[in-house]
Amino acid sequence: MSQDEGIESATGAKDVASSMEVEAFRRLFPVQYIERYLDASVRPDGRPLGRARPTDVVLGQVPTTDGSALVKLGNTTMLAGVKLELCVPSGESPDQGRIGSSRSGV
Repeated sequence: MSQDEGIESATGAKDVASSMEVEAFRRLFPVQYIERYLDASVRPDGRPLGRARPTDVVLGQVPTTDGSALVKLGNTTMLAGVKLELCVPSGESPDQGRIGSSRSGV
């Protein structure tokens, strides 16, 4: 049972008012909203509780990095890249290195 299936009107057409009511219920009563689906052993998108979202991973998508991956998990897409650089330690602390990181999201 998907969220859309749960808001169909008696004629079978999707009812916009009912859709708005479901969204309002989800926001006002998030625990009860989730419990409703858990009781039916399904997720709000209709998947059984034990089924993961479809997942795709493609490596090496960014040629200017030392490593990268494009991951698609359901409707979510993420791109990650790693760039490494060897640095000479300073004379003041020759036995200490450094690791830097940054992130950005789109």
